[in-house]
Amino acid sequence: MRILVVFFTLAFFTSCAQNKETLQSIIDNTELSEEEKSDAVAQMVELTKQSETEMEIETLMATKGFSEAVVSLGEDSADVVVNAEELTDANRAQIEDIVTRKSDVKPEKIVITPIHE
Repeated sequence: MRILVVFFTLAFFTSCAQNKETLQSIIDNTELSEEEKSDAVAQMVELTKQSETEMEIETLMATKGFSEAVVSLGEDSADVVVNAEELTDANRAQIEDIVTRKSDVKPEKIVITPIHE
């Protein structure tokens, strides 16, 4: 399981780093308009907020016993990967509660995937 969680985490952080790198190159480009640069800055701020929210959710999940979880927030959805063979309805409700409290994602847009080796 540990390998899968590490894989999901690395894939997620690699994607985020690439997005931030692309936005930073737009911000640093002297040939672009201030409006284009401003848009890139706004997108970078939004990515940072999203990343902070994902970490908050993961931290809260850890306090509830889901110590190896990876959360990926989309515009109106969330993917949650947890280290568990199975999840009870109570577990799913607990995860959904944490995600909905910390984000604007509706419960029906949360995909929870238990992974266990």
